[in-house]
Amino acid sequence: MAYIVYIGDPAGEVTAKLDSALQEREIMTRVFPSFSALEEGARRNLPDLILMNPTIMKNGDAESDLFRRVPTIAYGAALSGTDQQALYQRGLHRVVNG
Repeated sequence: MAYIVYIGDPAGEVTAKLDSALQEREIMTRVFPSFSALEEGARRNLPDLILMNPTIMKNGDAESDLFRRVPTIAYGAALSGTDQQALYQRGLHRVVNG
């Protein structure tokens, strides 16, 4: 069975590269431009992993619930140590700065 990875990011260059790299490895992907769209997709079909840009996050309980159910990695440029700590406290599994 193929892995399913959801990418939460308002479409951009990084999103396209992630999507392409994963599909080359035969990993199924779906790209969501907003957290609400990602959340709706996860309600229908829970992914194996979520990769997301923290700019789409809403700071709500729904996010923390989703992060507890699905391994989630946030990525973004120049996230401060304080921002990274806040993401971990909300349940993210990994924060990649870059």
